[in-house]
Amino acid sequence: MLDFNKRIALITGAGRGIGLAYARALAARGAHVVVHDGGTRNDGSGYDDTVAEHAAEDIRQAGYSAEAASDDIETRAGCRQLVERIVAEHGGLDILIHNAGWVGYERIEDFQDASFDHMMTVTAKAPLWIAQAAWPGMREAGYGRIVVTTSCRALYPQYVQKGLASYAAAKMAAVGIMNVLADEG
Repeated sequence: MLDFNKRIALITGAGRGIGLAYARALAARGAHVVVHDGGTRNDGSGYDDTVAEHAAEDIRQAGYSAEAASDDIETRAGCRQLVERIVAEHGGLDILIHNAGWVGYERIEDFQDASFDHMMTVTAKAPLWIAQAAWPGMREAGYGRIVVTTSCRALYPQYVQKGLASYAAAKMAAVGIMNVLADEG
């Protein structure tokens, strides 16, 4: 079994679903997990910091190390502040999993720039901004793991669904970003 003892992990979108599963798995393997979630609704709107709090408490109740965070990740400055705070409090950031996002349905004839921009911000820009902030510390430490959740709905034509143009575009952008990070890293 992998051992992440004494590693610091940030997982965005970790309040529910697959993000929470990532957080539980890393915590069970010894990592201190920063459970990040803004508590948005299924349509990507709203804010509820209790989502991250409840998820972190669930992990702590299982006997593992976790804390909640609901910092703004929709701006470069917010992403940088989140990483800087984690590094200041814990001495570094070893693992980043960007899972934040939602599935927003919007048929081509109803496509809106605002919803596309919001999807790109959360799904493509935020992981790049967070990685950009974490990158120098990871390179200096000679260790770092970055994972960005994508989707079969974007990667494979047989799984495409109507109304997911913005979602698919953002998830494919995340793949491109990961390819560049892998090459530069």
